[in-house]
Amino acid sequence: MANFLINAAGIIASIAVPLAQLAKEEQGATTSFSIGIGGAIGNYPGFNADGSVPHVAFWDVNGGRIGQYKGDANGHLNQNLDWSQSISNDQTEPKGSPAQPEYISVVAEESDAVCISYIYASGNGAQYAWYGDMGWTCGADWHYSNFTVGDGHYQPKCVWIDSDHSNGLRFQGLSLHFPDFTASQTGQQDEYNNNLDTLCKSDPRMKFWPGIVPDDETPIFRPPLVYNPDGSDANPSLVINKSKRSSIESSRPFKRAGLPGRHLGAGHLIVSHFESHSAKDLCESATSIGADFVSMIEGIYCDMAVKEWWYLCSTSMVTGCFDLTKKAMVGNVPGIAANGTATAINGRVIQSRDTASGRLIPVKSYDTSVTWG
Repeated sequence: MANFLINAAGIIASIAVPLAQLAKEEQGATTSFSIGIGGAIGNYPGFNADGSVPHVAFWDVNGGRIGQYKGDANGHLNQNLDWSQSISNDQTEPKGSPAQPEYISVVAEESDAVCISYIYASGNGAQYAWYGDMGWTCGADWHYSNFTVGDGHYQPKCVWIDSDHSNGLRFQGLSLHFPDFTASQTGQQDEYNNNLDTLCKSDPRMKFWPGIVPDDETPIFRPPLVYNPDGSDANPSLVINKSKRSSIESSRPFKRAGLPGRHLGAGHLIVSHFESHSAKDLCESATSIGADFVSMIEGIYCDMAVKEWWYLCSTSMVTGCFDLTKKAMVGNVPGIAANGTATAINGRVIQSRDTASGRLIPVKSYDTSVTWG
């Protein structure tokens, strides 16, 4: 949660331009929205941060339906894309009435997963923004993105939704109460920091759904919430789920290390120069999923297939490390080439081993790679 609070000031500046653009797109009783997809995590066989066009629906403060954008199985969201649309308020009462889109649901209807970095929305004078870091904070499936917002030091993480739960992805959709993610409301930020249940155990505020259909109603705060002048909840007990269960939960397991078929992004390597990206944190997170990752700031490589991290090779470390030039692990076993490859001796395959830790050196190869920052 600390990461979000540290970057809150930068977020305020970052939302001004896209929300202003959305406001210009509004004509009459319409709702405009924009979804940031993935951020060039990769686009190659077996792993895309982009995916099929999701279904998006909006509700007003009282839970009245405003309108919806129907997903398209044949449409496709390209990576590193700011996908923007406007819809008519054709489901309001009376039809075509102006409305502020306080609630939203985003549902993946097809099996091509999508990783969402941010969601913006605008309608009837209201402008809202949400970033994937909020889902990451509460335990959603995530990976890094290279979208840079604000002063250039903030790259929001992206969170995954997928209809068929392939590759171990747990959630089909998410729903949000937009007014609760206003970066300028310092009291609200302090509340989340001091009591994470007000964020992560509140279905109307933010909910990730293992199964959901586009026409499902979203949870609504009834009656509407009352806030203190600093933006914090006047009565936090009305916000938290009565059962105090998490709003980001699933019956599906999320232990991914070593599970065949769950390495989403095999064959692709990301090399990041961003200070906010930690290969160590990515590897040690139980809910991260995606391509192998190198942090140049840390000098660490993360093998996402088994969730193990290694230092990059250097003049002082020549074995048990990742050679960035060769894009391969380097090991050292007497009589076996120190190149991370599995070697056959008398018909028996033997992997190199790290002499310091005793760990087996993984055999890695990459078809594609990308550098960020």
